[in-house]
Amino acid sequence: MKEEALKKAKELALGLKEEKQTYLRLVLKYLRKELKLPAYQPSKPYIPTDEEIQKYYDYVWKAKKIEHVVLIKTFLYTGVKLTELVFIKLKDIDFERCQIKIGGNNARTVPFPKSFKELLALYVQTMEKQKSIYLFESSHKQHFTDRGVRKIIEKYTQKAGIKEKIVPKTLRHFLFKWMQKHGVEEAFTQTYSGHKAPESLSVYKSLTEGQNAYDKVIDKFPI
Repeated sequence: MKEEALKKAKELALGLKEEKQTYLRLVLKYLRKELKLPAYQPSKPYIPTDEEIQKYYDYVWKAKKIEHVVLIKTFLYTGVKLTELVFIKLKDIDFERCQIKIGGNNARTVPFPKSFKELLALYVQTMEKQKSIYLFESSHKQHFTDRGVRKIIEKYTQKAGIKEKIVPKTLRHFLFKWMQKHGVEEAFTQTYSGHKAPESLSVYKSLTEGQNAYDKVIDKFPI
């Protein structure tokens, strides 16, 4: 039975290999319907409590590795994706506006709190002296890898004794859920998360106004 199922799976995969993801999702949707299978229910992402984030960050701080402190704070304050964080360049940081330019297909700027400005500036100054290009760069003058960042983040989960595993996406989800809980409109968080284009930010007159909403609540952030 197992061998037959594997053979059939390979046949189906071969036939659908060149199809687009949207088409494949529709095929799976209607296949479930035809087979009378229950609809797929994705599991909800783990969102830490404020106390868990505080406990987690305490261990990051105690390690006294400035690079790790800045990395974790950048994740928590900006909500960028892992694939975006590793490509942030020193020149992308606007200290006057407290913003970071994020490239890619959905180019945008993300805010960071004024309270983070001094630490970030000192760290950037150190990186500039080393003639670095990227915000997080190895001794080989290469930007951090996705895998390397994941290992850093997961290491502190173990030290803090948190049962659920904290990964880059966990920190991202925490920020946006926390902001919505504190009254920041979803339109703002979706735009800064990269889920929507800036023109969809209809609840605000401009991204500047959106940043004002961010600035009003971020001082209450757990770390």
